[in-house]
Amino acid sequence: SSVKKEVEFSEDVASGKDEDRLERNTKLQKVHSKGSYLQAVLSRRHQGGQLVFNDPPSEMTWGRRIARALSKYEWYMPKDPDPTIPNPNLEAAWEYFEHYTLPRQQANGEKAEAGEEKVPTKLYNVFRTPLSELSEWGVGINLYFWTLKSLSVILFIAGLINIPNILYFSSDDYSAEEQGGIKTLLQGSSICTDQRWVACPSCSKDMWDENDRSLVYERYASVTVEGEDLNFILRNFCEIDERTGYVALATLIYIFVAIYVLGIYIIRKEIECDVEEQTASDYSIEVENPPDDAKDPDE
Repeated sequence: SSVKKEVEFSEDVASGKDEDRLERNTKLQKVHSKGSYLQAVLSRRHQGGQLVFNDPPSEMTWGRRIARALSKYEWYMPKDPDPTIPNPNLEAAWEYFEHYTLPRQQANGEKAEAGEEKVPTKLYNVFRTPLSELSEWGVGINLYFWTLKSLSVILFIAGLINIPNILYFSSDDYSAEEQGGIKTLLQGSSICTDQRWVACPSCSKDMWDENDRSLVYERYASVTVEGEDLNFILRNFCEIDERTGYVALATLIYIFVAIYVLGIYIIRKEIECDVEEQTASDYSIEVENPPDDAKDPDE
């Protein structure tokens, strides 16, 4: 049948009998008219352990480089004891993963199709890919990374505004021990290390929140002396001045204004990205008030 001939022709071309790779792709395009020909045939070539793209190490992911270095050890890549059973080709699997699963781009920055062979392609660089090259992924992807970048700048500036508070909390003006004994990453926060037990005759366990009874044992103590109960609480002696409140208030106002301005720019950015990228909606017409008898599509 014609289907059987097409399958035999696909396998014959995929086996490499045709020396010209571009000519093979042209023939395969005629066989698989729906566009899945390349992935179907090349997957059989990968399953056979045959490399298709031969990428240089500089264009591979670090995971693939590490796997290549460890694949020579049997504890990482064990071999089947039966010599008649072919061992899986890890290199071909990684190559297939990088060219079919991971996104790639052409030299001109345009997004490459999965398994592209006609023109050289490379993986997107995590640090050097500009946001303008993400427009082909749609408006949502572009806006996501643009918003993420904007929020990083906003929060970084908010951290700079709080430098006076950080310096104050880490000084002996706030805590006599200069926050000694706490983790380095927590130094500069409002954690108080200047704590002392003081008498509190009017305090009792019933004054603590029943939902968090653990605080009773951390902040409350009671002893009996000559038949009389003496109550003590652990008090913080760290003082927060007005300057600390002003800095916190300024940070709050800055974040509120920055998020408001960011929302305005997101709307403008969405329009800008939509204009740069052509989609089916750009050529669509919506009829909001069609007649009730408009049921014939040929009219």
